[in-house]
Amino acid sequence: MINILALIGSIVFLALGIFSAMRKEKILSIIALIIAVAVGIIGLSITVVPTGYVGVRTRYGQISDKAVKAGFNWHTPLTESIHLINCKQQEKDFKETQIWSETSERTEVYCQYVVVDYQIEPEYAAWIWQNVEEWDTNLVKQTSVESGIKAATKQLNDTDVTDRSRIEKIAKESIQNALNEKYGNQILNVVSVTIGNINFSDAYNAAIEARAQKKLAAESAEYENKQKTQAIEAEAEQARIKAKGEADAKRIAAEGDAEAIKIKADAQAESNKKIAESLTPELLEKQKIDKWNGAMPKVSGSGGSTIIDVGSIEDE
Repeated sequence: MINILALIGSIVFLALGIFSAMRKEKILSIIALIIAVAVGIIGLSITVVPTGYVGVRTRYGQISDKAVKAGFNWHTPLTESIHLINCKQQEKDFKETQIWSETSERTEVYCQYVVVDYQIEPEYAAWIWQNVEEWDTNLVKQTSVESGIKAATKQLNDTDVTDRSRIEKIAKESIQNALNEKYGNQILNVVSVTIGNINFSDAYNAAIEARAQKKLAAESAEYENKQKTQAIEAEAEQARIKAKGEADAKRIAAEGDAEAIKIKADAQAESNKKIAESLTPELLEKQKIDKWNGAMPKVSGSGGSTIIDVGSIEDE
């Protein structure tokens, strides 16, 4: 890269030389031309390597293994060149590529809108310049990304494969391994992998939908049966409560009747007891006398003998 300021300076001095020549001031024009040439040579000898880049120095086409650091760097004009390699974080997208694979359960799945963020390791910049064709646009190759994605999906089951936080982490490691196998360790550093869409085949989704519909229908039928069962159980419980209430009412009524009879019997027994206790021989004799009408008894007897009043029979 030619220093822009040096190039501008060369142009200014060259214009000054031309202006002097036009005014026929030969000495001044010669000095201006010499300065212009010198500034031009200096400009051709300086390359500015921006921050985040490294330079690769070549001399007659031969590459130097030593990386050129950021800043102003001198090199021999015409024989040496410094080529810039971007070592900042870069993005390579495969948004138009649909990568088909399968899960650990052998279910077809595809990943789409894949974006890989990566960085070139500065110490390997010269190696990349020398060995990788179209390194600036094709360093992260589609074959390596596809290989990494397929290796990642095969590690997860049908449930986990659509979890981006899991699949993207595994895909990052798998793509890094694929790039390491291609270029060697530490040439490239995969920073992150983003997968915009992860989905199953249409046939699988249709099967999942049908299974979900069947499950929903089964759950609905189960719910209805449960509601009916609960209604029947509630009705039976109400009948049981009613029957128990009626039985309890009858029992209470029977107990009440029994209690009333018992109270009445107890009262009668108590009365009889009191009457029996009050019937002394003297009282009984008095009651006999009070009730006697003065007539002789027709039948009398004691001690096993009976006397019949014959007169009463004759009177008849």
